[in-house]
Amino acid sequence: MIDRDHKLSITRQAQLLGMSRGAVDAPPQPTSPADLALMRQIDERHLQHPFVGARMLRRQVAQEGWQVGRRHVGTRMRRMGIAALAPQPSPSKKAPGHKIDPYLLRRLTIARSNPVWALETTDIVMARGAVRAGVSQGLRQRERPAGRRCRVMTGYNGSREHSRLQDVTPDAQDFASLPTEKQAA
Repeated sequence: MIDRDHKLSITRQAQLLGMSRGAVDAPPQPTSPADLALMRQIDERHLQHPFVGARMLRRQVAQEGWQVGRRHVGTRMRRMGIAALAPQPSPSKKAPGHKIDPYLLRRLTIARSNPVWALETTDIVMARGAVRAGVSQGLRQRERPAGRRCRVMTGYNGSREHSRLQDVTPDAQDFASLPTEKQAA
């Protein structure tokens, strides 16, 4: 495919073949006989116990005298297309020692309008820093009240005056542009 003695450069030959130039320098190495023997052992163990992963397979082949690490066994398993058939750890499962806060509204009956409110916030990444936007919501009507919004610049210090803001804090600058409750109603 690539002829190093050709009058076309190696880069141009790779470009014409649709290959990357880096792939030309390092031709694929054949699998060593030791790795082939290890892959044979991994395959035999996997056929006997298909639920076993790379960690346990490493321990099993180590009992037979193989000096090999877990990552190497995992790489060989991926190359052969082998994966453990056991269920994988669930990220939604409770971790030991993880504190779960009690649900405070469990015994509260919401019989009238507006007794419970929630605050939803989101961070919006911008070119210089980020903006945190929040909306307060009534849990019963799910309606957004007018004038109950906030905007906080997280990239600035809220207690220090800035010369670019006419010597006011960023919080004062942001909240000065929000309408008051009388204007919104």
